[in-house]
Amino acid sequence: MRLLPETVQIQLALDVTDVELAIRIAESTIEFVDRLEVGTPLINSEGLPRAISALRARFPEMPLIADPKIMDRGRQITRDCVEAGASGVIVEGGAPFETLEAVCEAATELGTETYVDSLGVETVTELTARIGGLPFDYMILHRGKDEQTVGGRPPIEAVRAAAIERVLPAVAVAGGIRPDNVEECAQAPNVKVVIVGEAIISSPSPRNVAAEIRRICDGARTPV
Repeated sequence: MRLLPETVQIQLALDVTDVELAIRIAESTIEFVDRLEVGTPLINSEGLPRAISALRARFPEMPLIADPKIMDRGRQITRDCVEAGASGVIVEGGAPFETLEAVCEAATELGTETYVDSLGVETVTELTARIGGLPFDYMILHRGKDEQTVGGRPPIEAVRAAAIERVLPAVAVAGGIRPDNVEECAQAPNVKVVIVGEAIISSPSPRNVAAEIRRICDGARTPV
């Protein structure tokens, strides 16, 4: 593994609607990122099996996180994602507890990672209470696309609140992350993953933006 223990991982959210475009973007940036996310727009456009399996075929060794915005049928969708080639799945924090539990149970059986996304949950305290006792690997503190039209900054306030709450899952942060604000996110001691989408995929040079974000994240922590 290239990353040192104290570095921040970069997850590239492939929030596009064409799988061939997603593959081209991933190919151009792969040396600078640590995980690929099969974004919701891609899953909705291409269908879950094709979106995931096409990326898995091209990147057989890369962690591949699927974001089908799970709100129900947690066990079935988790299994579908893993069978298509995903190594992790994302479920919404606002889903019923039974769905959150079903995702965790299926993921444990299948040996895959679980992320719980804060979308739909008002506070970090509420989210930690909702997932208490469930073995999630990551908590995503997320400012969604619609929310970004009002306030475009990443949810750094929630990141700070998570540090105070001492949440059990590792923290990932997402939503509006760009080269000019990623350092603030990466310097938070409880952040393990920054999830970057539009800043990379909408750039005329995804490779250059990914390289710049990698440089900033690597400089934000002291390697050990």
